[in-house]
Amino acid sequence: MFVAMKRRALSTPLEVLFLLLLSNICCGSESDIECLRTLKQSLKDPHNYLVDWDFTNLYFEGSICSFTGVECWSATENKVLNLHLSNMGLEGHFPLGLEDCSSLTGLDLSNNHLSGPIPADISKTLTFVTTLDLSNNRFSGEIPIGLSNCRYLNVLDLQHNQLTGEIPWQMCHLIRLTSINVDDNLLSGPIPPFFSNLSSGSFANNPGLCDQLQTPDCPSIYEGNINFCGPPVSNNFSGTDAGMSSFYLSMGVGFATGFWVIFGALLFNMTWRTAYFLFMDSISDKIYVFVVLKWNRLIASIKRNKA
Repeated sequence: MFVAMKRRALSTPLEVLFLLLLSNICCGSESDIECLRTLKQSLKDPHNYLVDWDFTNLYFEGSICSFTGVECWSATENKVLNLHLSNMGLEGHFPLGLEDCSSLTGLDLSNNHLSGPIPADISKTLTFVTTLDLSNNRFSGEIPIGLSNCRYLNVLDLQHNQLTGEIPWQMCHLIRLTSINVDDNLLSGPIPPFFSNLSSGSFANNPGLCDQLQTPDCPSIYEGNINFCGPPVSNNFSGTDAGMSSFYLSMGVGFATGFWVIFGALLFNMTWRTAYFLFMDSISDKIYVFVVLKWNRLIASIKRNKA
């Protein structure tokens, strides 16, 4: 996580403020409405959870934001931020039309009855996704290599499906990934060693999956991969922690008791400290994606005005 944070290029605070101030001049397009319309048509909804997805009376901006499972960037703008479609009994394949939800950052299709392969071009469909939950379905086939191009992905949950093949080594390019779960699938081959640096990783109940660090005869994922990302980066920050502890100890006399109630907990409780940094990491990614989307929308608006 810390390595990923160092490698990431973030906009300066002034750039972020400038783009946010300009955000009001850009408005949502019809593409998100078409996205939801196509998605609904591509799925079976036996329990009528999506019955309120009515596209006949959309007279004002933000109309789709009241749809079940739809979360928008703003309640007054037809721009979908997240789709929460879990536990709805939906049937069919991976839904169509999601590429038209160009601002989508979160997709939750867990606990449904979806089947078939995960699209090979999923990175083109979900360009800015940070959270993807396809767990507890019936997806089959291999984990697509294209998933490694979803470069903003933080959380990936594929557990309880019927996925086969190996975990693509190209997923080492997902430098923002903090959590992955592929429990209860039919995966085989080695677990990529770079996943050992994640805060949360689960690979249980895959009969053919092996750990290179614990299984001597497990094949090496490095063999034949000329463009491999390299061996896992050491995650030893003990020196940094010790230095920070000494700093806080030397400055302790100057701090009030109330300060230590909050920051002392983060300093001495590793679980809380980890959760704090993961939260801040996730927030920074969402801000970055938000700024990029607003900037692209601004450029598109300027081009339309010139035309």
